[in-house]
Amino acid sequence: MNHENNREKTSLFGGTSRRGVLISCIVVGILILAILINCLLGLIPDHYLKWSVTGASTFKVSYKTTEWLEKELKEDVTIYLLGTSGKEDKVYLFLSDYAQKSKHISLEVVDPERDPEFINAYGGVWPEDNLNILVESGKRYKIINGSDLYYYYNATSATRYSQMEYEYFQYMFKQYVQAYPDQGYDAAYEAFLADTQHHFDGETQVTSAIQYVLLEEVSTLYAVTGSTDGLATALYDELWKYGYEIKNLASVQSIPTDCDLLVLQATKDLNEVEKIVLDSYLAKGGNLFLTSFYAVGPMENLGAVLEPYGMGFLDKTHLLMEGDQNYISVSQNSSSYLMRAHILQHDATGTFTGSFMLDLMNEGVHVIDIKEKEDVTVKPWLQTSEKGFPAFRVGDSSEKGDDGVYTFGAIAEKGDTRIIWVATPSALSANMDSQSGGGNFGLAISAFNWMTDTESQLFEADAPVIKTSYLTVSDAAFVTWGTVLVILLPIAVLILGIAIWYARKRR
Repeated sequence: MNHENNREKTSLFGGTSRRGVLISCIVVGILILAILINCLLGLIPDHYLKWSVTGASTFKVSYKTTEWLEKELKEDVTIYLLGTSGKEDKVYLFLSDYAQKSKHISLEVVDPERDPEFINAYGGVWPEDNLNILVESGKRYKIINGSDLYYYYNATSATRYSQMEYEYFQYMFKQYVQAYPDQGYDAAYEAFLADTQHHFDGETQVTSAIQYVLLEEVSTLYAVTGSTDGLATALYDELWKYGYEIKNLASVQSIPTDCDLLVLQATKDLNEVEKIVLDSYLAKGGNLFLTSFYAVGPMENLGAVLEPYGMGFLDKTHLLMEGDQNYISVSQNSSSYLMRAHILQHDATGTFTGSFMLDLMNEGVHVIDIKEKEDVTVKPWLQTSEKGFPAFRVGDSSEKGDDGVYTFGAIAEKGDTRIIWVATPSALSANMDSQSGGGNFGLAISAFNWMTDTESQLFEADAPVIKTSYLTVSDAAFVTWGTVLVILLPIAVLILGIAIWYARKRR
């Protein structure tokens, strides 16, 4: 009897052992399969595992760029997304699309907190915005601010706004609505919001950056602006996309030998050393884009530099004015009178068809005196209407000059030397560029390209509108699904659990 019981226990133990081994093998197999699946999923790019809910094609590379990446890109480029890990969002997915389209593009995420020394090789200062993009080749690198990937465009005023400008306009509108109720500002604010659309400009920015870092040669532009900030940010952000490397100079006392174009915003006269250096630079075939400010007094040294090229300041001129109302408008904030220039056709204008605006009251305009010089071709470029007139200094007051066409923008050529003089700071003013709907910077860039023989922008693509879709639920649907999910479904699960428990208890 005892022998039989022991045999039964052994048999029972043996059966249990076999079942345990089988279950253990199944569990181990499932774990191995899960690990393998996880490893395989890790090899699949995020581009195929994530998607954007803001639009099917907004954050994807277009056919135009895809074709260029597949057929034209022959050199390796690395794209770094600079930002906190885990916050890559749709920008990372957009860049992943580039990496998928070309074997020559690799994508990495660099977290400032995890790798603080990374930026030392790229200027040593981390950009303030999160999710900036750094594009690098063996030749050079380019950093794109995250905020530059987006802009707002108002169709009514044909004006492009950055994120900061758009938020400022919203703030100002709200202030006017509160301060002056029932004055129509609320309607104007609603119209502004309705006519302004949010655009994603990432494709132009990133593809231009890739082409820029692969250029064999770039045009080096040195800017003397009288400010440590250099050229206006909006102008700088456009210029690099034409293949310019922009550097600041404190003065023209020393002009580097690699200077392809000197931009001088004269806020005062040149000293003797600057006069000699600028003379020498131009005599060797240099290119100069000059703006001048009328209220700084006589500019004898600057005038002496320009005189051999057939350009000079009109004697005794105090300020240039415009008498034709068709050329006059009021600024957006009603703080100044603006003048629209008459632009004469020239190769420096290229295909430009926009408007050039200048501030008559705050920035003023010099009158340029053009004289014939041997071996020099000098032509007027920007002029008033036939009702323009200068004001002359007479003691402490001014006297109106004769009506006529007056020049405040001129172009001179002598050998390889090219000079464009626009006798007002408005030419490179961010405020005036905004007032002209991008016209001032557009004309300036066209002039820069002519002087440096730059053919066209590196890359330009349509910026899609970012459309936000909202999932809306009616009140009736909300009540119905709320009842099902919050009340009926839990009760059904509870009843099912009780039924299963009761059935097992009766066995």
